[in-house]
Amino acid sequence: MNSIKNIILILFICFMANKAAAQKMYFNINGGYSFMSNSSTFRFNNDKVFDSNTQIAVGLSSNENVKLSLGKGLNFGGTIGYQFHKNIGAEIGINYLISDKTTGSSKYIDGSNYNTSLSTKMFQIKPTVVLSTDFEKINPYVKIGAIIGLGKIYMEGFGLDVTDTYYDKTEMNGGIAMGVTASFGLNYNIHKNFDIFSEASLNALNYTPKKGTLTAYTENGIDKLPTIPVRGKEYVYVDTTSYTSGGPIDDSKPRETMSTKYPFSSIGINIGIRYKL
Repeated sequence: MNSIKNIILILFICFMANKAAAQKMYFNINGGYSFMSNSSTFRFNNDKVFDSNTQIAVGLSSNENVKLSLGKGLNFGGTIGYQFHKNIGAEIGINYLISDKTTGSSKYIDGSNYNTSLSTKMFQIKPTVVLSTDFEKINPYVKIGAIIGLGKIYMEGFGLDVTDTYYDKTEMNGGIAMGVTASFGLNYNIHKNFDIFSEASLNALNYTPKKGTLTAYTENGIDKLPTIPVRGKEYVYVDTTSYTSGGPIDDSKPRETMSTKYPFSSIGINIGIRYKL
C-alpha cells in the first residue's frame, strides 16, 4: 500500500512541477488482450445440489482444481498524458476489463453435476510515469505506476440432478482493488500529430469483494429468488466469522461469510493510436 501511495505522490509532483516549461499534451485510445499471470488454484465445489425427492445433499464423487486469474480477457480504454521533458512524462489511463469465464465442475455419485463459472467487469485507473527516447520515428518507452480497480465479480452456477435443473448468479462488489503495473512499448511516428504504438504490460493486482448479492435463482426454469430470505441472498464478506451453536438465526439480515482474495494478475498485449496536441 505504501509503494502505491509513493507512486501516486510522484505522479502528482510530476503534474505540478515545471509549470514554466513547455508541455506536450496527448491522448490515446488502445485495446488488447491479457493472459493470466501468477494465477491461483481454486477448487469449485457446491453443497446446494439436492436430490429432488429426499432433499438430502448428494454425495460428492469428484471436483477439480482450476487455475484462475480474472485479469485474463479483453481490455480497452484511453489515456491522457503530458510530456514534461523530452524523455519524461506522466499519464492517467482508464481501462475497462471484460474477463474470460473460468469454469470448474463438481460431479456427484448419482450422476448429477454442478458447474460454477467466475468472470468480471472492472474499470481500472492507471496513473503512470513514462520514460521514453526522443528519436525521429521509432521510440521505445517504459511505464511504471499503480492500478486502482472498481468493478464486480460474477459467479454463475448450473446444476443438474436426476430430474431437475438449477441456475444461480451472484454478484460480488465493494472495496477497491489496488496493485501495480509496468509496460514496455514502441511508439511509431506516422504524422506530426499522430503515432501508433504497441506495448506489452504486466499487471499485479488482487481484489477482495466486501459484499455479495444473489441476483438470480431458478429451478427448472422457474424463478425462485423471491422465496429466498435475505440471509440466503445477501452476503457480507469478513476476515473472521463466529457462530453460536443452537442460537437464533435472523433470516432478515445478510449472512456473514469468509472473504476471498481473487487474483487479477496478467500479462497483456495492447495496440493503439496517439493524438498529440
